[in-house]
Amino acid sequence: MKRYVIGDIHGGYQAFKALLDEVNFDYGVDLLICLGDIVDGWSEVKECLELMLTIKNLVYIRGNHEQLFLDYCDGKIAPSESDSTFVLWNKHGGKSTIKSLGTKTAVDEKYIVFIKGSLPYYELNEKGVKRLFVHAGVPEGCCTDGLKSSRKLEDVNPVDFLWTRDTAWDAYNNAESPNYSFGDKYESIYIGHTPTQKLNVFYSTPQYWGNIWLMDTGACFKGQLSIMDI
Repeated sequence: MKRYVIGDIHGGYQAFKALLDEVNFDYGVDLLICLGDIVDGWSEVKECLELMLTIKNLVYIRGNHEQLFLDYCDGKIAPSESDSTFVLWNKHGGKSTIKSLGTKTAVDEKYIVFIKGSLPYYELNEKGVKRLFVHAGVPEGCCTDGLKSSRKLEDVNPVDFLWTRDTAWDAYNNAESPNYSFGDKYESIYIGHTPTQKLNVFYSTPQYWGNIWLMDTGACFKGQLSIMDI
């Protein structure tokens, strides 16, 4: 079994499928960890979800765009120009998701169930090597081992996993420090959410500082989609 992590796909089915083909992904054997934000952006959200449903060993982590979509389907976001969240969501890709999957009353229930099954984070522990996968970021207090640990992952407000950019900026701001590490618990922490170009317009590939990997390389806009064999 090979194990892969992929950045924010944002409805980019053609890039998604091309990457899996390029790495000769085995849909019945290999593991794929999706860091969230499969929806919103490009036009083929439905095709992306259908492809994900064919992967036997899939870890699907929830992104902020999945949460916005679920809030829309649950009626927490009103489909009206008077709802500022709806307007903002549409501006940032929601319109493409609605066009691909249909309005909330028309969305196939299997997609809603599938997205609701997404995880807030995922830990991988193999032979004593611990890795953490989360959409946006994680409080540093959760990443310290032993008695120094100040927080548990299960006690964190899920909103932090969906929206924070603190982890990405902490790594970027400490890029020149040779001893930098975001806590000592995880050998690697993989995050999406913050496009690498948001930190530096010339960052077109995944960036690595200390134990932090940034996997969102701007596929929602005009950047690339990135996958990594971990």
